[in-house]
Amino acid sequence: MKLSVTCAALAFTGVLSAQGLAAEGKVHFSGNITAESCTINSSDINQTVELGTVTSALFDAAGDKSNAVDFSINMTGCPATVASVQTKFDGVPDPDNTDLLALDSASTASAVGIGLEETDGTPIPLHTASREVTVESDTHAATLTYQARYVATAAQVSPGTANGVTQFSLNYN
Repeated sequence: MKLSVTCAALAFTGVLSAQGLAAEGKVHFSGNITAESCTINSSDINQTVELGTVTSALFDAAGDKSNAVDFSINMTGCPATVASVQTKFDGVPDPDNTDLLALDSASTASAVGIGLEETDGTPIPLHTASREVTVESDTHAATLTYQARYVATAAQVSPGTANGVTQFSLNYN
């Protein structure tokens, strides 16, 4: 008898729990699938951007920055249906400023991350799409130019190696 009362109580509790799960809203997904994409120049797929040697004395406070270094991603052969493209940079975020790319685990410097920016210095937070860049309709090509720099995450930046890796993906519009 105890077993059947316990089972009945559990079944009744399950019914009440299911009724408490009411729909609050919907998420709609939309997009397009393309048969073709742009071709990224082979030298830009796996590139190294030299940020140089920077003195730790340059950084007096969190947010202080080194000089920016330009880098580009060149694309050709874009389909006629692609009018513009955006870049999204991913990677491990800095624990003190998640908009910045963290230094890799082999790096010995501390209290600094790597900032990615538009060419006018506007930050591009990690995991966020950049501004749209127009694909030239006559050449079906585009050059996506960005900047990278060291950004202090605290007042005391410790010297050492300061390397990081970001992956990028392209969003076609």
